[in-house]
Amino acid sequence: MELEVKHISKRYKDIRALHNIDLVFTPGVWGLLGANGAGKSTLMEILIGNKTPASGAIFLDGRPVKKFNEEYRASIGYLPQNFSSGAKITVKDYLEYIAALKGISRSQTKKRIRYVMELLELKKYSHKYVDKLSGGTRQRVGVAQALLNDPPILVLDEPTSGLDPKERIRLRSIISKMGKEKIVILSTHIVSDIESIANKNIILKRGRLLDVGSTEDLLNTISGKVWEITIPIEQTEAFEKTHTVINIRTMERNAAVIRFISEGPDVADARIQKPKLEDYYLWILKQN
Repeated sequence: MELEVKHISKRYKDIRALHNIDLVFTPGVWGLLGANGAGKSTLMEILIGNKTPASGAIFLDGRPVKKFNEEYRASIGYLPQNFSSGAKITVKDYLEYIAALKGISRSQTKKRIRYVMELLELKKYSHKYVDKLSGGTRQRVGVAQALLNDPPILVLDEPTSGLDPKERIRLRSIISKMGKEKIVILSTHIVSDIESIANKNIILKRGRLLDVGSTEDLLNTISGKVWEITIPIEQTEAFEKTHTVINIRTMERNAAVIRFISEGPDVADARIQKPKLEDYYLWILKQN
């Protein structure tokens, strides 16, 4: 299976939301990274068919999706940011309602609901109201409704936002398993979530595609260039003016640990560090 985004552009009056984006998605987890206004939401809206690009096209296995819209929509499962049922309804009733909207037969509905509730550990919440659940449990219901018709493509918008660490780990594990068979496109501000489960990463800035590649390939770009140094806090402002600073962590005794990127140890006592995806992400944003 292959989902191709070809020369996609989109504008909102004077704002360029996306500019000539080219991507080819294959099964696996794809991390979509970018600050607010980068174009992530617009790209996802176009992928799920809620918005039309100003130019360009989307192809599924070589066929333009505009030629089989209903078939394409049936191949997509979508989890919106801040998922809510929008009504006072139990988990079981809500899933039955969504199954009906998706045109799933009654016999298949029972099987699919049983499957997704077991997969996402929701059986004990079957008769609980969706919007009374904890954030993590409600997000799992959101993933369940996206999976009901067993779509080959999943688009997940900030699925771990607002979750406690335990719920984040649980949901990341579920998403990782789904990526073995499906195309999973995961948008998030939490770079550590992407690093732990994504096969490929997409980085957007102001509607432009900055880079795309596996975590390993992206980190190789800055291998041997990530450093840390401990200096007095009053020296941090001057240090930022002369170096590409990734993070500043204040310590006791008026000290600060600075994580920065440099071609070499150009300051005394700098310590080499193993690069992380967040290092690369912040570095490439600063370069562009």
